[in-house]
Amino acid sequence: MNEEVDYDCAECTNPVEPFLRMDRMPHIWCPGCGIGTTVNCFTRALLESKADLDKVAQQQNALEQGVQAAVENLKAQAQELAKTDPAQATKLYNQVKQEFPDAAEEADQGLELLNAKT
Repeated sequence: MNEEVDYDCAECTNPVEPFLRMDRMPHIWCPGCGIGTTVNCFTRALLESKADLDKVAQQQNALEQGVQAAVENLKAQAQELAKTDPAQATKLYNQVKQEFPDAAEEADQGLELLNAKT
């Protein structure tokens, strides 16, 4: 990739926007605080380092896959616990909802099934 990024992009509302997947905003790294300064510094450092941006993107994809695997693991544990310890299963489903908002709907479905059994 290593192409020049146009910071004067007419369509961009933020100078680092070319480095971000705007369709995924807010991102999993976005807790709603002031982390934008960190993201800004990180993306500018990428530009100045002339790093291979394709390799950086591959690392991000690996991180996202790891997060998805963690969610699936927690849900599988909750499903297994539902058979023997519904209270622990409830805690795990609530943990998924809290830590992984994108998976909250699936966790709610698990909680509904759990409540239907009790």
